[in-house]
Formats: sequence, structure tokens, C-alpha cells
Amino acid sequence: MNPPWMPLTPRILAGPAVDRADPYLRMADATQFVDHLAPWPDAPNFPVSVELQSGARRPVIAGMAVPPVFDDDSAFFTARVTPAALNTLLGHADVKRAQLAEGILPQRPRQDHRTPWPSPAGPAAPPGNRPPTALLLGVIDAGCPFAHQDLRTPDGLGTRVVRLWDQDDGPGAPPARMGYGQERTDGELNQLMAEARDSQGRVDEHACYLRAGADLVLPRASHGAHALGLLAALRRYDGRPRPGLATPVVDCPGDAALADIAFVQLPRKLLNAAFPPAVEHQVLNGLRYLLDTGRQRGASRIMVSFAFESWVGPHDGSSWFEQAVQDLVQRARAAGIDFQVVLVAGNGGNRGVHRRLDDAAQPLPATGREATAHWRVQPDNQVPTYVELWVPRAAGVLDDLTIEVAPPGQPPLPPLGWGDAAAWPDATAPALCVVLDRTRVLGTQADMVLLRISPTRVFDPRQRGAPHGEWVIRLTASTSLAGIDLYIGRATGNFGSQRRGRQTALSRRSDAERRQDRHGTLNGYGNHAAATVATACVAATTVYRGPRSPTQPRHAAPYAGAGPSRDGGRQGPSFGVVVEHGPYHPGMIGIGNRSATTFRLVGTSVAGPLGARMLVDGDAADPGSYPAGDPDTPREVGAFTFAPRP
Repeated sequence: MNPPWMPLTPRILAGPAVDRADPYLRMADATQFVDHLAPWPDAPNFPVSVELQSGARRPVIAGMAVPPVFDDDSAFFTARVTPAALNTLLGHADVKRAQLAEGILPQRPRQDHRTPWPSPAGPAAPPGNRPPTALLLGVIDAGCPFAHQDLRTPDGLGTRVVRLWDQDDGPGAPPARMGYGQERTDGELNQLMAEARDSQGRVDEHACYLRAGADLVLPRASHGAHALGLLAALRRYDGRPRPGLATPVVDCPGDAALADIAFVQLPRKLLNAAFPPAVEHQVLNGLRYLLDTGRQRGASRIMVSFAFESWVGPHDGSSWFEQAVQDLVQRARAAGIDFQVVLVAGNGGNRGVHRRLDDAAQPLPATGREATAHWRVQPDNQVPTYVELWVPRAAGVLDDLTIEVAPPGQPPLPPLGWGDAAAWPDATAPALCVVLDRTRVLGTQADMVLLRISPTRVFDPRQRGAPHGEWVIRLTASTSLAGIDLYIGRATGNFGSQRRGRQTALSRRSDAERRQDRHGTLNGYGNHAAATVATACVAATTVYRGPRSPTQPRHAAPYAGAGPSRDGGRQGPSFGVVVEHGPYHPGMIGIGNRSATTFRLVGTSVAGPLGARMLVDGDAADPGSYPAGDPDTPREVGAFTFAPRP
């Protein structure tokens, strides 16, 4: 017999703040932030993301610190709050929603490996600050090889990276308008390059990065380097199959090859354990910083590439992040700046992380209707795993929804209904938490059920390891369950981070479930109807692999996330970029962290920066280059596609 559910008792939330808190915050509060980087009560404050009611002014609350860059009357802002300020904020009449944005702490911390290296100092004096260009290219990523030869000015003496904001605190001064992290200007970066030149004027890039303390570009490759190369490098490495020929290096004409670059380095704590609310918080700050930089330098156009993804979220364009980005874009354009953010479709297309419940494929018992999902949890997973169920709400529909969860090899726990917030087997060190929420903080158009499973391998004595295996989620209601979407959050780290998580997935037990796996998997950040979203596509010249092959000519890549959005307002990405040329030539070749290093990267994170560059340089291909009648493509590609120049 399983132990009973235990209530998730608030610890710092009080009064109306309990009912207005998002489910992630309710879980974190009840478990003393055991999963997070700043466990209570050691943390004096933590980050939140806020949206105000339409037309409201930002309230002044003791204990709430807002970056100075949020100096306008925008309804969206980020802040750090004390527990008292959080309760005041959540209870304020002008606050529409506020969600937790503290990152996840893996069971074992990241280990930095630094190699001692001599740092030669050359006699050359650094060039002056770079005159501004009308176009500013912005990248929000991890790893900025500012000394790379393909990112230098045409004379080769300085870098085109005019601003580099590392969101981690360090010895450098923070940007005055942000108040945290450390910023370097192009003059400071040029000084670092000059100090690392030898007697012949060549830059020792490794020594330069050691002097800069840029640990993320000390290894051979980084995600940020590849993105920067595709978006802004002077040259391109053409890795398409060419029998008997080496990979050619092609000059890249166009405005992007000469434009200023501003780079936002995401905090290292977000690389090991993906937690979408924390990423959204930092990315909006990064977008604000890039817009502020463009204004200061007189840029008339700002093109930003953000190539990270989320698999959870409302998937209907109503998330805080999606609304905040579109609000920022509209405000910038109203001020005369062409500000565009290119997102990616995501790589959740074939991961088994989404399922839409369909009564036609479910058994109908004698009383009520039910649906069952089988959730496969891996052993040796060192980060918590989240599942979100988004439930459409109309008058009298699904008001009697209940959820039962059965741990691997055990009988189901007692059913829970709307308003319940419970933990199992106890609330002090839970293996499972469930919150059935109707506050609509994370999405405004649907209700949500949130499940959290603890890491299956723990080192912290305060935590309890969850059993690995197949968890069973059973939903029951007296009305139709059709239209409920189940999304599994990412548990894997990002490129270059040490492996701490093992991805969970839905067990696909029927052919119907396998067919449904792809639709509705569009990046959780890219479902707003006005968002610019790029997906990865397969070249028309790819050798046909047979009808069951996932790689087909002129189709979206098998890993690419696909629409439609939950509300049907978006059918798929805005455009596709040809980045796949067959199973033996996956992805695209891009620059590494050294001028002599290249590497291939696969995923829609290749399509994002490459598509952003093509938007800048105007390389649109034939709108009719993808079939419109294929059942697997209409929701995956938009009105036009791009292909790199031969």
C-alpha cells in the first residue's frame, strides 16, 4: 500500500499570494527550494518575471529590485524579490502574473577545467573603438570567441564584437543599465587581443581568452561560436557533399559580414540544467540590453538570434516570455528601430516529449472517459523532471477532471482534483509533487496540471530519489478529454555542459501514438502568431532513403519541432533553412573557438542564426520549393525557404 498524499504546505507564501503563485513557485516554496540554486532560507532574494495589468504602472515595493534598463512603462519586467516583497507583489492589484525564474541546481555542480598557458604580451597598441554601423547583430548564447579571425574588422586588427555582456558576476564591471554581470566593450576586447600578440602580430587566441577569463571558449568548440559564425562570420564553410573535393571556404558578401556584433553570454548555471522560466528571465534582460546597445550606437536595425528551446509551456502564444518579446519588438519599432528576434523550431520533433489526448484512440469505460499516458523515467538522472498537462477550459468542461499517478511497479496513488497541491510520499523530501492549477500564471488560455519527479539519483541528504521506470498517468472526467496536451520538460544539459540529466519520454505503445509524436512539438518560445521562427530542412538533392526513412528530400528535418500551436493560431515555423544534405553530412560546418577549428552542428539551432543572416542579406529561395500536399510537411514549413548560396 502506497503512503498517502501529503499537502504542499506554503512556507514563505501567505494570504492571496498562495492562490496567485505559479505551480513551480508553489512546489519550490513547499520544498524549501531544494531543486534550485538558491535554497531557502539561505537565499535573501530570488528572481521573478512579472507582467502588469494593461495600462498599469510598475509598483514600487520594498525589497524588489528591477534592472534600470526597464525605465519605461512596459507591462513586462524582471526583478529580484525578497520573500516579503514577493507576497506584496503577488497580492498587488496591478500585477497580472509573476512567475519564479530561479535556475535548477544539478546534483553535482559543474567542474571547470582550465589549462595553464603562457600569455605573451605583444608591443602592438590596440585600435580605437569601432565606429558604429547601422546594423547590429545580436546573439544570446554561450561562448563568444571574439578574437576569431572571421569575427574581426576588415583590417584584421580588432574585433567586430562591440559589446560582450557576461550575465555571470565576476571581476569586470556590470553594465550600468543592467546592474549585474560583467561587460566588455570593443576597446577592452581589442586591448586583450593586443596583449596576446606575438612579435609578428599574430594573436594567441588561447592566451587572449585566458586573460579574459572566458572559460567557455577555452575548449575546442562552443554553441555560441557556431551561432556567431553562421550569423556574422566573414566566411562560410561549405560542407555539402562534393565527391573528390575538400570542404571549400567561401567568402560571405553582404551586410552581415561587416556589421557590429553584440553578444549576451547566458549564466553558466543555466547550461547544466534547462529550466525554461530561468532562461526566459535572463533572455528578456538580454534582449533589453541589445536594444539599449543599439540605441546608444545609433543602429537603425537590430537582428537577434536566440537558438535555445523549451519543450514545455502553453504552446498558444500566451506565455510571459512570448508576450514580453512581442511587446518589446513593437515598442522598438514604434521608436523607429527595426528590431527582430529569430527563434528556432526546437529539436523535440522525434523525442517523444508531447502527446495530445484523443478520445478516438482511448478506451471509453462504462462511466466517464479516461486516458492513460506512460512516462518513462531514466535511471541516473540528476535533475528534477517536469511534466505539464494543458487543459482547455470552457464553462462546465472538465471541472471534474481527476488525475491518478502510479509509480513504477506500484498501485496508483489516490486521485487528485482541481485545487489540489500534494507531494508523495512526504512533503519534506518528496519523490513526486503534483499541482492542479487554475490561476493561469504560466499561460492565460488554459488550465495546467504540473508534475515534478525528483532526480532518480541524489547526493543531497535533503532529497529523496524517485524510482526510475515507467510511471503511469491516468486522467478521468465525465466529459471528453480531447484537446489536452501533455509536454515533458528537458532534462539534458546544453551544448558543452557536463551531463547531469537523462531525458524522460513518453512510451509510444501504439502506431497512433507514434504518428502523433511530431505535431504540436514547436518550440515553447515560438508559438506566438507574430514570432519569427526558423526550422531545419532537408535539401532536395538528398539521396532518397525509402518511405520509412526519417530523412526525406525537401522535407523538414526529422528532429525539427512542428506545429500547430494549441490554439491553432500558428501552423508552423515562419521559414525553413536547408541545413541537412543527407545522413552522412548532417547539419552545417561552422567556426569553433579557434580560427583554425571548425565542427559540424546538427539541429534547428543551426537554422536560426543562418536564417537570421539570410533575412539580413536577402537570400530568400523559391517559395514553391517545398511540397504543400505531403501530410508531414504543411505544419512544419512556412511560406518560403532558404538555401545557402553555392
